Amino acid sequence: MTITTQSPTATPLPPEPAVIHEHYDMVVIGGGINGTAIARAAACLGLSVLLCQAQDLATGYSSNNPYFVTAGLNDLRHLRLAKLASHYRAIGQLKHSAPHLLRPINSVEYHPKHWSWPLLDAVHGLWQHPSAVVPQPSWRQPAELTAKANTGYQVLDFRFTLANALAAKAAGATIATRHRLTEGNRNQGLWQLALADPKGRVHRINTQILINATGGHVQEVIRTQLQRDTRAGIKQLRLSHLILANTINLSSAVFYHSNTQQRIGLTPINQDWLHFGPLISPQEGPLIQQQMNQDEADLLSQLRTLSDNAFNLNDVKLCKTGLRAVCDDGTRADLSDLVLDFECPDGQSPLVNLLGGDLLGSYTTAKRVLRLVAPYLPKHCRNKKPTKQSLPGGDIESVKQLVTELSASFAGLPQPLLQRLAGTYGELTYSILGNAKQLKHLGQDFGHGLYQAEVNYLIAEEWAKTAEDILARRNGLSLHFSSEETEKLQNYMNSVLGE
Repeated sequence: MTITTQSPTATPLPPEPAVIHEHYDMVVIGGGINGTAIARAAACLGLSVLLCQAQDLATGYSSNNPYFVTAGLNDLRHLRLAKLASHYRAIGQLKHSAPHLLRPINSVEYHPKHWSWPLLDAVHGLWQHPSAVVPQPSWRQPAELTAKANTGYQVLDFRFTLANALAAKAAGATIATRHRLTEGNRNQGLWQLALADPKGRVHRINTQILINATGGHVQEVIRTQLQRDTRAGIKQLRLSHLILANTINLSSAVFYHSNTQQRIGLTPINQDWLHFGPLISPQEGPLIQQQMNQDEADLLSQLRTLSDNAFNLNDVKLCKTGLRAVCDDGTRADLSDLVLDFECPDGQSPLVNLLGGDLLGSYTTAKRVLRLVAPYLPKHCRNKKPTKQSLPGGDIESVKQLVTELSASFAGLPQPLLQRLAGTYGELTYSILGNAKQLKHLGQDFGHGLYQAEVNYLIAEEWAKTAEDILARRNGLSLHFSSEETEKLQNYMNSVLGE
């Protein structure tokens, strides 16, 4: 491990804007988990890749819904064995590439009674991690359901997205945040695109392969920016979660599975806050974040019918919503199903639109996309395979072992700070702390364990430009910060960025 020798409190220079070249082998539109995973895999093959995102990375579904990995009981119960096998392979890949982003958690899951329960019990026995403890939540059990103790992992979805973007950058990809696609069309076997940067300048580029991984906005991009029609029917869905005060001190998760395969749960974020959801409903028009509508009010009412503990509007910190675009062909009930809408009428410049998909399957998604466009890749890239190396920060044995090593190297820093940094950034924590020996070496204290050294790192290395970028999509501290504290952080960032 090479530890940064620069003082972590040195005010960083504003990061250089992304250098946009005239030609790329592949352009990926969308900076969520699918887009960053594809950009990483393509760059590791040796392709010249541009990933552009209209806003910050992970601003959509990739950071607005909690991700909880379980044993895949629904797939087993409905005998989706191929999908179950893929599920376990993906878990193994995630444990290998980013162990610091997996947080073990116990749960109780309420399922409809089914003939396959003995088989499910056997799978449970193989899946349980060693620290499994059966939680006893105060939760009403409907008569038609059976309770099963389970264990799983919470995944820091926004950090997983950022780690893929960092890996793509390290492999040579250009990451252009806050660059919006304004138009695109085919001309002489290439896609010709126009991108507007934050200052309103227009960059005109061309590419052989175009990937539309804009999540819930995929249809808007197809129709508005690319001025095309899709062959696949697209349904836009709104997935909503309530963030509630953890007034019941819940430390385990509770999930309810209905006969329609919908899954709704109460999941602790930490000792102070809970996620409740998702509520899935059709969405028409633009999404207004953090605005509770009648459907979300009904979601809170549903919680009251399932829990012996009363929750009310005063317990709601905010409503988090994300958009999903799924293939609406009448045969797909599972939202995690991925459909690749491929078109290449000129035989030279393919377009791939991604519908559905999920975080756990993002590595498989990237492989599928690359296989699909393989005939259009440069010859020296066609036979290569995507990398399986650890993501940035993930080259560690475990978070516990990393904390032990950090405690030895940074004995003058408090243990809670080291634990938070290790569980958020993994091995990248060394780049944040540099040569700090005491808290005063970390610079200005913005509150809740956030110091100038971490902010400087995120500005310089992880494309952070606003306080929300850091608190909501880099370290997850947004629920702890007051408006005054957030403003203080933003003022400092403005001074660094010259804005």
